[in-house]
Amino acid sequence: MTVSTTSGRASYTGNGVTTAFAVTFEFDAAADLDVYQADVLKTLTTHYTVSGGSGSTGTVTFLVAPANGEVVVLVDNPDVTQLTDYTPNDPFPAESHEAALDKLTRIVRRLSTLVSRSMTLADSNVTTASTTLPSPAANNLLGWNAGATAIENKVAADISLVTVTPFISTLLDDSTAADARTTLGALSSANGAVAVANLATDAVETAKIKDANVTTAKLANEAVTPLKLADSAIETSSIINGYLDHSLSANALICRLKTQAGTDPSASDPVLVAFRSSTATNGGYVIRVITSALSITISSGSTLGTTSAQFSSVAVRLIDNAGTVEMAVDNLVGGNNLDESTLITTTAEGGAGAADSATTIYSTTARTNVAWRLLGLIESTQTTAGTWAQTPSAVKTVGADGLQSIGYGQTYQDLTASRSFGTTYYNETGKPIQVMADGSAAAGGNFLQPIVNGVSLPFGDQAPAGTYRVATGWFVVPPGASYSIASTGITKVSWFELR
Repeated sequence: MTVSTTSGRASYTGNGVTTAFAVTFEFDAAADLDVYQADVLKTLTTHYTVSGGSGSTGTVTFLVAPANGEVVVLVDNPDVTQLTDYTPNDPFPAESHEAALDKLTRIVRRLSTLVSRSMTLADSNVTTASTTLPSPAANNLLGWNAGATAIENKVAADISLVTVTPFISTLLDDSTAADARTTLGALSSANGAVAVANLATDAVETAKIKDANVTTAKLANEAVTPLKLADSAIETSSIINGYLDHSLSANALICRLKTQAGTDPSASDPVLVAFRSSTATNGGYVIRVITSALSITISSGSTLGTTSAQFSSVAVRLIDNAGTVEMAVDNLVGGNNLDESTLITTTAEGGAGAADSATTIYSTTARTNVAWRLLGLIESTQTTAGTWAQTPSAVKTVGADGLQSIGYGQTYQDLTASRSFGTTYYNETGKPIQVMADGSAAAGGNFLQPIVNGVSLPFGDQAPAGTYRVATGWFVVPPGASYSIASTGITKVSWFELR
């Protein structure tokens, strides 16, 4: 044969499927090949087989296809031996002689490859420097000696490339980010942001930042991320980077929390939620960081107290279960608590047909006295109550602060048994309420008069002679206000409040 290929190497990248790789250079026997997979020398027959050779090219076939991205390297590495024996006076053995020359050429080709991949001096270099390596020494570096004539072992202290100040030296030897922050005097919040405490109160004055100098256009969305906000930068009413999403599946309604990127929360793209303290007597708040998918399913068959073919609005809440954020749902028409400064108790959703009350707040697992936040509303008209098949008409991201007017979170309540004319009561609900009462009169000139915070309102009605029903008409009582109904000669029949 002849050796016409100057390179005795071939390399490939695996794809998890291909097992056969071409040997593009001449070789003699399978044992002459070194086969590497992901930098590991493999064993003939155990890991691969070889075809071809005997002075020709061939193929290496793996028993298991190299994984995607794994590098395969084939190297011609013949033994450095000479086994051809010439017998005196015999005819010239052309074939065996050529085979010996071929092997010699392959050995030279192998040496040439090794030399070309080694550290050498350029041909143009005229120094007599030695590239011989010194004996290995643990944790040392290699470098030229002072005369640039030889390579020697060096310890780190022997090398000085840049002179640094003592302060930077103390920073460079810090092994953790926390140590570096300590050296720099920088405090970190739980979310990796620099805390407000780092700014002295006299360092930032309101007067130094004009309104005109801070505009929405100067803060790009991507410049402000949840991870960059310290706890103290988040308002108590905030849900940062999150919104309400939903889907319909097998007649069930699935409510989900998504980030502004439209994906599930993650460590790199979390949702931050401010909750009031779970202790009713503590007015503080906590920040919860949501870093994983969060959802709740309203099962097929569960109506939440909605009515077939009638508009409904499902309130979707976030609840704080001892630091783990969960979701809860209820029917807005049920008049359930919408005051985020209070705690709520939930009932387990329970599966098909188990969540049918408009006046109950449901979560996957029942929770007692938990802080909560309103994530949003899902509005729809379902053909059959409990069969969640019709696409919602609207999904609204709205906080509970927007649902504090009369009628939200309230129901009509019959308080006839606990209310009396002439007695003063107080509105302690935290929201405006409406009151109406009526009674019967046996004589003319009798009346009912609402009184709110000491202000007498116009007569609700005045009875003529005879037996008549007299009503006050509806009147509004502001939060915290006192209220009563004065009467003359009228017997109470009913007393209702929207509260």
